[in-house]
Amino acid sequence: MHRSLLPFCTAPLRRTALALMLLVGLCAAIPEDGLASQIEGPDGNAIDHEPSVSCSGDGSPAIVLLGGYGGGISDWRMVQPELARDNLVCSYDRRSSQIDGTEGRPATAAVATEELRSLLELVQVESPVVLVGFSIGGLLARHFQSEYPELVAGIVLIDPTPPEWPALRIGGASLRSRQDLVVTLSGMNDREPERIDILEVGNAVIAASLPSSPVVMLTAGVRVGSPGLYGDIQNALLNRLQNDQERELSAVRFVAPLCSHQLPTECDGEVTSAVRLMLTMVA
Repeated sequence: MHRSLLPFCTAPLRRTALALMLLVGLCAAIPEDGLASQIEGPDGNAIDHEPSVSCSGDGSPAIVLLGGYGGGISDWRMVQPELARDNLVCSYDRRSSQIDGTEGRPATAAVATEELRSLLELVQVESPVVLVGFSIGGLLARHFQSEYPELVAGIVLIDPTPPEWPALRIGGASLRSRQDLVVTLSGMNDREPERIDILEVGNAVIAASLPSSPVVMLTAGVRVGSPGLYGDIQNALLNRLQNDQERELSAVRFVAPLCSHQLPTECDGEVTSAVRLMLTMVA
């Protein structure tokens, strides 16, 4: 059953000042020597990067924001300041979104999960936390919860990528096919935004256990994708898979009828309200 978010909406949230706050002063205090030596993948080898982490606010439970394909902190520039009024909120840039071109092997779900776990330990975020995953970040949030259920109080999925979608859409996971996937979701088609194995991530989530914590879903009511019949078929398939995901997760779902896939920046008020609903559910 789809619901309206109006009962949970607060005053207008799109304030330029709040966006500027994020640019000026939200970065968490990270050691000057970086995090490269302190972040390890599941094979025990160091993940050789210095991730950007943005933490602001205070209050429990902490909220951790997982960006979409190729995104990160910038995805949440409108949402984070508002949520930080009452809670500690952290966002970050995944290592796989900071690699140019085709350098290195694509990240897997396990690598992304261990990176997040290490980051939470390093910035000393008290658990359990509320995970908010946008697009492919929703898949990563689900995988993290399956590996560390004790660390997660609840999950908010913002127009999440269904786990079956990559296998149906990208087949051999070629660059062209990955670009097609992004076109269907968000209209971006100029580059491969992130070195992450989308097909592997989807399959890992399918194989993982279902979330034991409550789930809230917010999905887009407007699809921007490939034109013509082909695009219509792809959008219908995506909507059906999101309906299946809602049922499988027993999620409380809302649809933002005037919003496209880029919900965190286009419809930040609806996103904020969905997260606040989850906070009432886990209080």
